[in-house]
Amino acid sequence: MIVSALAVTFNWNLWLAMAVAMAFALLVGFFNGYLVLRTGLPSFIVTLATLYIVRGATIGATRLLTGLDVIFITHNVHHAYPIGDRFTLLNRGRSYGTFKKSDVSREEVVQMMAGGQELEELTAELAEFARTDQVT
Repeated sequence: MIVSALAVTFNWNLWLAMAVAMAFALLVGFFNGYLVLRTGLPSFIVTLATLYIVRGATIGATRLLTGLDVIFITHNVHHAYPIGDRFTLLNRGRSYGTFKKSDVSREEVVQMMAGGQELEELTAELAEFARTDQVT
């Protein structure tokens, strides 16, 4: 993101843009190390938190610099719902449609992603198997 923003949007030299991106990555790494040493938190947790901070900053910077929306592909509604304003839901190669955030709740998105009626049928089938297993 940094390289493309500097090289394309601001017409920087590609090598200079890559050097700045590397310096940023080193700065993030040092920041992670500092947090781990000062707080005693596990390095995995600090790194994961930093990932989400940088990912959010990247999405925000992309919107700010280009005025374009970001396409964010995920299977996890908890990642997409807080930052999305529209959702195109796919399930097994079929589109369930495109929805505005104001028109669909998080639970409805989960239901559509998980299969809706198929999920209910599977849940009933699994319950039946569990009941059969307990009888024998």
